[in-house]
Amino acid sequence: MFKNTIRALVVGALLAPTASHAAEPYPQRAVRMIVGFAAGGPTDQAARIVAEAMATPLGQPVVVENRPGANSTIAARALMSSQPDGYSLLLASNGILTVAGARYKSLPFDIERDFVPIGSVAGYSHILVMPPAKAVPDLKTLIANAKSAKLPMTIASVGNVDDLSIALFRKLTGVQFDIIPYPGQSAVLSDLIAGRIDMSFLAPTVAGPLIESGKLKAIAVSGRSRLEVLPNVPTMEEAGVPGFVLEIWNALMAPTGTDPAKIATLSKALRTALAEKSVKEKLAHSGLVPLPDTPEELALKLKTEGQEWKQLATEEKLPLRDL
Repeated sequence: MFKNTIRALVVGALLAPTASHAAEPYPQRAVRMIVGFAAGGPTDQAARIVAEAMATPLGQPVVVENRPGANSTIAARALMSSQPDGYSLLLASNGILTVAGARYKSLPFDIERDFVPIGSVAGYSHILVMPPAKAVPDLKTLIANAKSAKLPMTIASVGNVDDLSIALFRKLTGVQFDIIPYPGQSAVLSDLIAGRIDMSFLAPTVAGPLIESGKLKAIAVSGRSRLEVLPNVPTMEEAGVPGFVLEIWNALMAPTGTDPAKIATLSKALRTALAEKSVKEKLAHSGLVPLPDTPEELALKLKTEGQEWKQLATEEKLPLRDL
């Protein structure tokens, strides 16, 4: 009996530090939020707004670290090489989370294998715009004109999301476009305003001031609902293209192997942040809408949307690229 008691005490003493360690509160230091874009864009803006708000429920600062380049794969690699301890996260757009798999021959990561979803953050619609000299009254007129034109109308493309937007537009309307590739938005804006191209899909933060000043005309928005800042501009579906819904969104991810309890803590803090009135207002000012969900809901969205883009790219015979 005495030996059993001593044995129990020794075993308890050995296990005590482990149990204490497992029960340590999280987080105990700053959390790093990696962003695959330079400062100033919609994804970076969403990251900074949410990082600041998440600090309160977490009780620790959330520090944004910009790692732009290579279509966000630099940021994704940075997360993959991080310890799955809950202190390194990635805020990524669906451009890398669901679109990239439909546009590249191979990727240096697998979303389901290498990352764990925490929650969606915010999203926005693109705006289809035209220069005033070439603008039409509405989307139906644009489509009719495009079908009757001797030469295809020109439309700008800056990357994968634009390619898929144009492919979806073509699939649903039968309109063939002359797609003009651009290295960045600044060159697109210069040619649009000058009337050297016919149209482009642009982010609200980019198009908004130009629409307000009369330098561009908004034809329709790509999302499910109208924008608060442009309430008189219809959605693509409302304007006559049923099935056209395309939204840019971003989400928070952790490296695979992260403790589920820490994922739950981060998810709760993210949803708490997105529910704050001040956060909603700041996001709206940047043309963004909060998209609170659960890790399970985000996982389903990643899988479903990824499959949809792959199907569209295959149907429209979009060539796969080297990264």
